[in-house]
Amino acid sequence: MSIEEKIKAGLNLYAVIKNIEQLVILDPEIKELVKNWNITIEFKVKKGPDASIRFKDGSCKVKRGKFNKTDVVLFFMSEAHLNKMFDGNANPIPLKGFTKLGFLDKEFSKVTDKLEYYLKPTPELLSDPEYLKINTIFTLTTAVNALPVIMEFDPKAKLTGSHLTKGSLFINVENGPNAFINTDTNYIEVSEGDSDTATCEMIIKDISIANKFFSGGVDIFSALAKQDIKIVGQTYLLDNIGLILDRIPIYVN
Repeated sequence: MSIEEKIKAGLNLYAVIKNIEQLVILDPEIKELVKNWNITIEFKVKKGPDASIRFKDGSCKVKRGKFNKTDVVLFFMSEAHLNKMFDGNANPIPLKGFTKLGFLDKEFSKVTDKLEYYLKPTPELLSDPEYLKINTIFTLTTAVNALPVIMEFDPKAKLTGSHLTKGSLFINVENGPNAFINTDTNYIEVSEGDSDTATCEMIIKDISIANKFFSGGVDIFSALAKQDIKIVGQTYLLDNIGLILDRIPIYVN
């Protein structure tokens, strides 16, 4: 299996579907749809990544591996098989939950369709402030959760990861989303934290600038010059994480 397929599979399961946690909170239609759901779905790749989504009491939790109770298990013969499903060109092999297949096709697909809607913006869609906010949140969530996957498999990111030191980065969009990242040698973890506990902080002026920055529409040097972005603390930590972030567009459109 190619490195590219491995990375894409890891990103699909560990970074992209992570956004469903916020989707059920931020989108009124999806919030209403899932309010009575009580189901856990596992995506399992043979000798590959494994992730689960749990809907319960109107909320959603996405994690690596599986929960104690699983209602549906969707199996994939390879990373390429999984990636084809995410591209709409293949179907999973159901190992458990055959009676739920209708639910997956009719109801759960509404969730994944809406997720795709927010992850594939157009200039017209981004002109809507609410869409802009949600797209920015999802883009940040995808990026930070992609970091460990990229570092594990991408050769250049692996080299950068070997130079990481113990520290933490807090990415803070004013009046918007934030993310906290712990680092060490060959180690990146997305966790809870704030500016008081971070060794480095990136402060982004507003949602609009954040969206352009995360989507590659503005480079950090010009943003720093305009003071649209400020960096406080151990800047070398951000330099190394930035090198890994730069690898993401190779694998994610």
